[in-house]
Amino acid sequence: MFRIFRLGIIVLSIATIVLAAFGLVGSYKNEGYLTKIYLLDLHLTDLKLSKLLTAASTSKRSLLPDVTSSVSLASSAASDLDSAISDVVGDVSYKDLGLSDVYSVSFWGYCRGSVKGSEKSKDGFDNTNVNFTWCSKPTPGYFVDPLSIFRHELNRTVNKEVSGDDVISSTIRTDLSTIVDNMTYKNLDLPGSLYDNLKLLNNLTKASFALILISIILAFISVVIQIVGCCVDPSNCCLSVLNFVLQFATFLTGAIGAGIATGAYYYVRGQINSNTKSYDIKSFLSIAFYAFVWSSVASSILVILFSLIGHCCGSCGGRKYKAVSPASSPDMGYEYEKSYH
Repeated sequence: MFRIFRLGIIVLSIATIVLAAFGLVGSYKNEGYLTKIYLLDLHLTDLKLSKLLTAASTSKRSLLPDVTSSVSLASSAASDLDSAISDVVGDVSYKDLGLSDVYSVSFWGYCRGSVKGSEKSKDGFDNTNVNFTWCSKPTPGYFVDPLSIFRHELNRTVNKEVSGDDVISSTIRTDLSTIVDNMTYKNLDLPGSLYDNLKLLNNLTKASFALILISIILAFISVVIQIVGCCVDPSNCCLSVLNFVLQFATFLTGAIGAGIATGAYYYVRGQINSNTKSYDIKSFLSIAFYAFVWSSVASSILVILFSLIGHCCGSCGGRKYKAVSPASSPDMGYEYEKSYH
């Protein structure tokens, strides 16, 4: 009976590893079975550029004579940037800038994609018909930097890397080059309080990545110990305690990692979607990612329960056999009597 429980524990531990691993490697590269697994995606199909891109003119302050020349150069650059933003916002759409319909963020980087179907099918932000076409170079613990992503995407248009961008005039292309070279977060107006919490978001993302990875490693070690345990007496106390500690640590690290990712990106989605009317953008969480990581946590809980039940069954069985003492051998001794003749 105990060996049956042990086999079940091994199977559940392997399931814990596989489920968590699929969640962890989501969007590692541009493959259909991976790009549907991400932390969060963002639909730009109705994006209002005038809300996202803003001109941030320098404020007027009294300046010392010896710094006037350097500040005037900065003011000139800022003026050029403001002018470029005004031209772009008034004349082109997000597609003309080289931006895609949808962007997703994962533990490894970001991917871009398009909404399949006609223009009408894009109304209402349909997250079921997204075709991801490109993913960035995978970087573990990826730092989500909206400004860097925005610059990279605009730079593709500047360098004529976007198909069909020949409709962009040379003037607009020059404006885009100015924006790429000079824009800061003063010019990129993120929804809600996302800018204020970017550093915290990235720290939480790295922590979640590390914890889920640790849970996978611990689950693997637990499987090895279970396999070794098949050749050892089930009543081995040291092995049982070590295995239970590993199983509990697997559950704890996996649950905390999944909880951090869920909480952090649920907050991000809320910040974006609460401003949908202002920006005409919308965000979604990946059902696949959260299903994988939380199913892994559920599997790790079952591992602990099966271990406890199996240990109790093994202990009771052990006590049952120990209670029966072997029958003592009958005394076969006898005495010789001497006979006198």
